[in-house]
Parts: sequence; C-alpha cells; structure tokens
Amino acid sequence: MAGTLVGGTAIVTRAGSATGRAIALAFARDGCSNLAIGDQDSTSLEETVSLLRKQYNTLNLLHSEVNFNNEASISRFMQSIVDKFGRIDFAASLATHEPPATGAHEVEEREFDLAFENNQKSIFFCSKAILGHMIKQEPLEGQITRGSIVNVASIASTAALPGMHVYSATMGGVYGLSKTDAYDYATDRIRVNVVSPLMFSQPSLSALLDEHPFGRYTLPEDVANAVAFLVGPRADFISGITLPVDGGYHLKTGGPPR
Repeated sequence: MAGTLVGGTAIVTRAGSATGRAIALAFARDGCSNLAIGDQDSTSLEETVSLLRKQYNTLNLLHSEVNFNNEASISRFMQSIVDKFGRIDFAASLATHEPPATGAHEVEEREFDLAFENNQKSIFFCSKAILGHMIKQEPLEGQITRGSIVNVASIASTAALPGMHVYSATMGGVYGLSKTDAYDYATDRIRVNVVSPLMFSQPSLSALLDEHPFGRYTLPEDVANAVAFLVGPRADFISGITLPVDGGYHLKTGGPPR
C-alpha cells in the first residue's frame, strides 16, 4: 500500500495515544507528503514525533499540543495546518475516552459529560473545522475527491456491550454524525467513514474475549491499516460506512444497521 497518500496532507488527532500513533505511522508509511498531529498530552505526542522523525526523516511534520475538547483550540490547529501546508486531504479523528462500565442507573452526570466532551463533541468540532477547509479546495491532482475523513469510534457505536451505556451513547453519536456528514458533503466530493474497533481496557469486560473467535482485542495497527485504506484513493467510492475492525465480533451482536 506504499505511496497511496503521496502528495497529500494528512492529520491525526490524539496522536499521542497508541491508536493515534499507529495511524500517524501508517500515514507516513503510505507516503503522505505532509503530516499534522496533535494531542493534549505533550509528552505522549513527543514520543510519536520522535518515532516519525526516526523512521521518516523526509516527512514534513507539524505537531501541536491541542485541547480537542475546545472548539477554539481545534480551529486554531486546523488553521495552522492550512497555513503551513495549504490544504487538508486525509483526516483521522479519534474518540478515545472509555468511561467505566456500570449500570445506567448508576451513571453520574460528570462522567457522562466527560465522555461526551472527549468523544462526541470532540469529533463534531474536528469534523466541522476539517470540512470547512476541505470544501474550499480542489481535489489533489489525479484524485476525484476534495478530501476524506475517517472517524475512529468503537464497536459500541452499533453493538450492545454490558455496562457501556455512556460509551455507547457517545460513540453512537459519532456514528450518526459521520453518516449525516457523508450524505451532506457527497456533492462536494468529500468522503466520511467510521472505523469501529473492539478495544477496551477494563478487566470487567475481559469476558468478551472468551466469546471472541480470535481471542483478542483489536490492535492499534489493525485500526491504522483500516483507516489508511479508507482515507486513501483506493476507497474513492466508499462513503458513509462503519467498518468493524473487530475480528468478526460484530457478527455475534448483529453488526451495524443497514
């Protein structure tokens, strides 16, 4: 797949996370000319920057500490990318907050607000800013789309998982937003898709692995490969889908609605 993103400018939000880092490395691997990455955690972000510079020393790299829960901070970051590179072609936006599994009747308002801020609100305002720049640009030479966005959510966006009421609510919002954006911006030749992995850190959900055909969760590299495909020109006629990257776990729960 090397070379599929040549000539383009790619961005990755929350690039200090394991999944964000893997996506950034995949974008560089696949030949993007310019890469912009951001995260609220400057230490984790610097680790990603160090890896990118070590492995891809000719890459034009922009990195910035960004509060992805704040629209003004997001807007400044996106504008800085356009100011430096002139455009945004490939975007990966991540929703990464995993609230504790608990009964719906036990959820505290502050936990719901935290999940909403980090997942649904963050993706919404990233999409708003990215789309605002993409509609003003012409397609890259040799390509048919003005740009492509992949939002990284969770299998919880379409499947029922025990105790994950808040998580499912916020990830379901990412799913709905992405479908609407894909529909509304299709005439502008902008594609929007979702990747939904099965990734959890809580011991209380370990029983999911006992029922999993592959016996493991999604790896960051699994997500990165899916995102790199969907965001690039080999997926030019794919928009508005949710791609489960879960080793088939969604088959047990019914999968994304059609």
